[in-house]
Amino acid sequence: MVPALATGGDPFYSQNLSLADPRIRLRLPGEPTPLERIAEPLGRSFGVFRQSASEDEATMLADICRLDEADVAHVARSHEEHRGFEPVQSVTWVLPDIENPFYGGLATALRIAEELRVNHHVDNRFVFWSGANEQWMRSAFAAIFPGLADSPVFFTDGSLADRWDDVPDTDVVLATQWPTVYMAARFPRAKRYVYLVQDFEPMFSPAGTVYALAEETYRLGFLGLCNTTSMARFYSGGLRRSRPAVHAGGRHRRVPRS
Repeated sequence: MVPALATGGDPFYSQNLSLADPRIRLRLPGEPTPLERIAEPLGRSFGVFRQSASEDEATMLADICRLDEADVAHVARSHEEHRGFEPVQSVTWVLPDIENPFYGGLATALRIAEELRVNHHVDNRFVFWSGANEQWMRSAFAAIFPGLADSPVFFTDGSLADRWDDVPDTDVVLATQWPTVYMAARFPRAKRYVYLVQDFEPMFSPAGTVYALAEETYRLGFLGLCNTTSMARFYSGGLRRSRPAVHAGGRHRRVPRS
């Protein structure tokens, strides 16, 4: 996504020299870094996000992570109406913002989407809880799984009023990071509601509002899909799981160093 030279710098060019002038001169105090220079045209901020556990963060999440009883009842009713085997032709993923598509749970989610696309001919759609930047998201897909790059992409601010009117009906809506469960539950046009569980996310926060909101996501009636057998055991026998493995055909091509 972001070239290594933008983050690590040119090893043959001193960081004490200016990038603002074609002539060789010392860098002045306050001159923007390479990342700061490319952030504006890319529409991105490259600051490292760290959960703050602040009152403002808890208030923001409490405002958007809430459901009406009708939303929870709709999830249960949809599952009751679609019991048993039904072929899945479309999956709508609900994802947080992408900073690095090769990292952590996001990479796992995209790998599952690619598996569904290649081997099960599933139509993947992606709803991002982020600012609208379609070009950036598609570049992330192209970097890790080029076959996903043409998938439909949508954006949500996570607010209660946003009911994703532009997102088409889907066989499965699949939540990932815990706040996306609340957003997915408010989507009324899915047959099944699935939660990709990759950790016990409440433990990422101290006891309090955010912990309680994250823990509540396990009680909203979603079908659980765990990323490991041990994670499935941690929850209940009713959760599905995948078995970690090395995909020999899924390695990324190494670019030889010149």
